[in-house]
Amino acid sequence: MAQERDPDYLSILQKPVLDNFLFKSSSIGLYFNLFSGLLLPIAIKSSLGYYQIHTRNLELEKEKVQLELNFLKAQVNPHFLFNTLNNLYGLILHDRTDASAETVTRLSDYLRYSLDNANKKSIPLSDEIELTRNYIELESLRLNHTKVSFTTQVDNTNANIPPLLFIPIVENAFKYNVDKKDTDIRIDLSVNSNTLQLKVENGFAEAKTKNDNGGLGLTNLKKRLDLHYSENYTYDMDIDNSVYKVSLKLVLA
Repeated sequence: MAQERDPDYLSILQKPVLDNFLFKSSSIGLYFNLFSGLLLPIAIKSSLGYYQIHTRNLELEKEKVQLELNFLKAQVNPHFLFNTLNNLYGLILHDRTDASAETVTRLSDYLRYSLDNANKKSIPLSDEIELTRNYIELESLRLNHTKVSFTTQVDNTNANIPPLLFIPIVENAFKYNVDKKDTDIRIDLSVNSNTLQLKVENGFAEAKTKNDNGGLGLTNLKKRLDLHYSENYTYDMDIDNSVYKVSLKLVLA
C-alpha cells in the first residue's frame, strides 16, 4: 500500500501561477491607489465646479426675472404721470388748446410705447429717441426758468437697444435740477458706427442728492446694462461746479 505524502507547499508557493497572481493583485492595488489619489479628487472637483456653475446660472436667471419685474414696475413713474396731468390741467385752465392737445398726444404716445415695448428685448434706436424726446417735452412743461436742449447725431440708423434705456438718466436730470435763472439741462446723444454715447448735464440741488442714490430707476438701469452689455459699456458720473454730469457709452451689437 502506497504511503500518502504531505503536499509540498513550498513548491506550490514557488510556482509561476502564484507569482502571476500576486503580481496582478499588487498591480490592481497600485491602479486603485493611483485612481484614489489622483483621479478621484479631480472627478470630485469637476463635479463641484459643474454644480457651482449650474447654481450660479440659476441665480442669474432668477435675478434676470426679478430685474424685468422691477423694470415693469418702474417703467412709468407715478410722479411723472401726476406732474404731466397737473401741467395739462393748467394748460386747459389757461385755454391753451394747441398746447393741451400736443401734451395729450405726447403723453399717449409715451404710455403706449412703454406698455407695448416693455416685454421686448430690443427696439429700434429711432423709436427710443422719439420716446426720449416726448419725455423731455412733457417734463419741460413744469419748468419756468431752465433751458432744456436735446441734440442727436446718429450715423447708425439701424441700431437696436433695450427699451427705455435712456429714461432713468434723463429722469434724474429733471428730478434734481434747480429751476432758476441761467440753469440748463443738456442732453446730447451721438451714435458713431457701433458706439453710442449719451451725455446729460444739469444743475442740481445738493439737498436733494444728499440722501438719494438715484432710486430704483438707476439701480435697475445698471443691472440691465450688466445683463445686456456685460463689459461693453461704461457709466460715469461727475460733479463739476454745481453741474451734475452723466456719461453712458456702450458698444452696439
